[in-house]
Amino acid sequence: MDAEALSLSDCGRIAVPALNWAVAHTHSGAEQWAEAGLNRAGYETYLPVYVALTGVQRRVTSRPLFPRYLFFALPPGRGWVAARYTPGVHKLCTTGGRPNRVPEGAVEALQATEAARRQLPAPFDVWRPGAPCRLANGSPLDGIDAVVRSVDGHNVRVHVLMFGELRDVLVKAECLVLRRDS
Repeated sequence: MDAEALSLSDCGRIAVPALNWAVAHTHSGAEQWAEAGLNRAGYETYLPVYVALTGVQRRVTSRPLFPRYLFFALPPGRGWVAARYTPGVHKLCTTGGRPNRVPEGAVEALQATEAARRQLPAPFDVWRPGAPCRLANGSPLDGIDAVVRSVDGHNVRVHVLMFGELRDVLVKAECLVLRRDS
């Protein structure tokens, strides 16, 4: 097939290799410091946040969705050792000495709900996609931070970050509580 036929069959689209997202575990309260360092080192990063009312004066502040964790992209062929030694990074979440890969599409699903998490939820719309929550009420994963991915009746699909891996979990709505920071 000649070059012209190839470009026509592709409809002008250029294939861009997908990013492999990995997870960095940061020092306490150092998520933004680690993010800035990883960006300086040339890595694309994603620190999912949400807004909450905090303190006695109930100010709106931005909080990390998964405290002490952030995502960084590893393009094909890019090394990861520099990420490990970036200021603010405590360690990388690894298996067998190599960074864990986040399931394809999981970071993009979190990014798609970022705008919703940057607004305080309306009281009647608590379990909307992107809502920060915590597993509770006798759930086996009681106390783990999560974010709502989708709602189907009384069942809620959430993302949880456990052992450095982003997991999709289906729970009953009554097993969730709204995350509130004081």
